[in-house]
This record gives sequence, C-alpha cells and structure tokens, in this order.
Amino acid sequence: MSENASVELLAAAKDAAARGLDCYALLGIDPSGDTITRESAQRAWRKRSLKYHPDQTGDKFDKDKWEEFGLARDILASDEARAAYDGARTAALQKAREKDAMNARQRRFVEELEEAEGRSRRAQEEGAARREEEERERATKTAEGRRIVEERQRLVREAEEREKARRQADDEAMDDRIRELQDKIAEKTRRREEKRARREGRKGGAAEEKKPEAEPEPRRAAEPKHTADDKTVPIPRRDVPKSGDPVRFWETQWPKTRARLKAAQAVKEQRMKEAGMAA
Repeated sequence: MSENASVELLAAAKDAAARGLDCYALLGIDPSGDTITRESAQRAWRKRSLKYHPDQTGDKFDKDKWEEFGLARDILASDEARAAYDGARTAALQKAREKDAMNARQRRFVEELEEAEGRSRRAQEEGAARREEEERERATKTAEGRRIVEERQRLVREAEEREKARRQADDEAMDDRIRELQDKIAEKTRRREEKRARREGRKGGAAEEKKPEAEPEPRRAAEPKHTADDKTVPIPRRDVPKSGDPVRFWETQWPKTRARLKAAQAVKEQRMKEAGMAA
C-alpha cells in the first residue's frame, strides 16, 4: 500500500470511529478474541457481506452498506488502521460515557460544541476539496491554453510552408516560361537571320548576273562657289530624286529607313514577349 493510501486509510478509520461505525460487529469479529490478521478479516468480510453483494441484491443493492463492509475489512486488515480505529473508538466511547454522566444542560452544551466542531471540520474539508478542484481546473485550463497556442503555431507554420512552396513553384514556373520565351525568340531571330541571309544572297546573285563587272562611280562635278563679303560660301545643292541619284539615296535616305525598320522590329519583339508572358 502506498504512503498516500495508508494516510487516507488512517483518516477513514478515525472518521469511522467518530461516526460510531462498529467494524467488528459488521464482520462478526470479537475484538477481544484471537489476533486479527488480514486473512481472517478477508474471510469474515466474504462471509458477512455476501448477502449485500450487487449480484445477490439486484435492484435493492445498498451502496452505502456495501462500502461500510469494505471499509471495515480494510481497517481491520491493517494493523496501523486497526490501532487508529481502536484508539479513536475508545475515545469516542469514553466521551459517550462522559456525556451520559452529564446533566441535560451540560449534555446539550457538549452536543452543540461537537456539532459546531463537525460543521467546522466539514467546512474545512469542503474548502480543501474545492481548492483542489479549482487547482485541477486551473491546471486543465493552462494545459488546454498551451495546447491551443501550440496548435495555432503549428497551423501558422504549415500555412507559411505552403505559401513558401507555392511561391517557389510559381518562381520555377516563371523561370521555365521565361526560358521558353527566350528559346522561342532566339529561334525566331535565327530564322529571321537565315531568311535575311538567303534574301541577300539571292539579291547578290542577281546583281552579279546583271552586272558582271562593277561600274566606276560617276564623278561629281565640283560645286560652284561664290564670294560674299570677301568670304567663300558653298552654294547649297538641291537634293535630286532617289531614282535619279542612287548615291544620294544611300547617303541620306537609307540610314533613316534602316532606323525606322529597327524601331519597328524592336516594337514587334516587345509585343511578342509581352503576349508570351501574358499567356
């Protein structure tokens, strides 16, 4: 038997003696007879409590009576509990004899005093039980609050991990899309360069067939000059039509045309890139 159980049994033995519970009479044991042992107390309990057993009484089962038999057995089976019970029982019997010897007034005073002591003891026991219950409830609430906080932290961590995984997947998908677009742009650029090279090759071949030999560039006449206020100033020359002066066209018009073509190509590539990213 553990220490706590032993202490509880001693307290129960004293309380039983104070309440006037006759453990010896319940089990049919003579207190002045042979030495009482655990085995003898067990045999007496089995013999006397049989008719109060739940299987025998059925619906008429008396729980309080059954518990009194069990308490009497436990008290008489323990040497320490039996000694405490005998001492408290002797004191209770002595107090009862003294009460009988008192007159009615003294007896009433003693009974009121004992009743007050009983109420105080019960109030203390109830207060202790209430404090224990409050302490258990406080511990339960603390544990529940800790569990709720831990559960909330776990949910937050899982949500953060899911968000991190989603962002990583989005980044990987974006990288794959960018690489795909870059590959498409590179492939289109390569095809465009090949097409341009083939077109320039065809133009070059046709020019060679028409002009097997390069003609010398015609010499331009020197621009006339005149003096004004003793200063030599070149006379501005009028632009000739493109069809009339191919040299002038390549010098003045082709750079502008090429710049416009490059700008248009850049805008087209930007639109294609934006369309691909939006898809």
